[in-house]
Amino acid sequence: MVSVAVAVVGGALTLLCLYYAYRLANAVRLYRSLSGVTPNGSPAIVDGERVTVEGAVTVDEEAPASDRATDGLSAPVGMYVWQAAFPRSGQKVIDFENRTTRQARATFASGVEFGSFTVATENGELRVDPGWLRDVHDADRLAAVRPVGFLPSRTWHVYLWNSPYVQLADHSTELPLERLRGVVDDDPDIDLENDYFLSKAVPEGTRLTVHGELSVDAGTPTIRGTEKTPLFLSDGGVDAIRRSLRRRALTYGVYLALASAATAVSVVAFS
Repeated sequence: MVSVAVAVVGGALTLLCLYYAYRLANAVRLYRSLSGVTPNGSPAIVDGERVTVEGAVTVDEEAPASDRATDGLSAPVGMYVWQAAFPRSGQKVIDFENRTTRQARATFASGVEFGSFTVATENGELRVDPGWLRDVHDADRLAAVRPVGFLPSRTWHVYLWNSPYVQLADHSTELPLERLRGVVDDDPDIDLENDYFLSKAVPEGTRLTVHGELSVDAGTPTIRGTEKTPLFLSDGGVDAIRRSLRRRALTYGVYLALASAATAVSVVAFS
């Protein structure tokens, strides 16, 4: 029985170490990919070119259900990242930024909704396609979410809400999920009042920084993400993305050190 316990504990801790090592390496890789990057006010409109631009957003088509998923915004919303979560009973977390405590939450769905919007440059408007974010995070579409009670979070999954590629802070909203009844694929017999819905929006007029690969589709220059060039979006500039990636690297490094120490202790304890 002891050998079985050693194998189980050792295997779990090894997986934890591998997970944090992978996340740490990925954060460092993304940080390095932005080394020396600064926004270009007049980018060359060349298919396949890696570009970084920063400019005001113009919304041509609003993101689906943005009137209900965001709150108090008079300007049309081109895109919003969202999170659906349920409360963890009896658990609290510390909000260091606001020096308060709040109910712990477990995310069960997260994604991005977008319409059609552009960012202004000296060489004209560049359309932004956030679809790559959905693919890389295996993200949900809001209309396909089915709240059916206390759904477990996916193990080892980084939800789009916490994506390293998105740094939005200026237009955030927190609502009861009940507000989205009829938008999500809900069961009318399920109480959604205690579940959370959070969103971070990009309304018209936002000064948005976009980093990605330029493509020219039927004469329309569009920035999107590719396997070679990730898509980064920020309403705080490139530096906000870099700061976020540094914090991630530090956090994963600490967790990796703790998991490695726990692995070493378990080996000694059971040897």
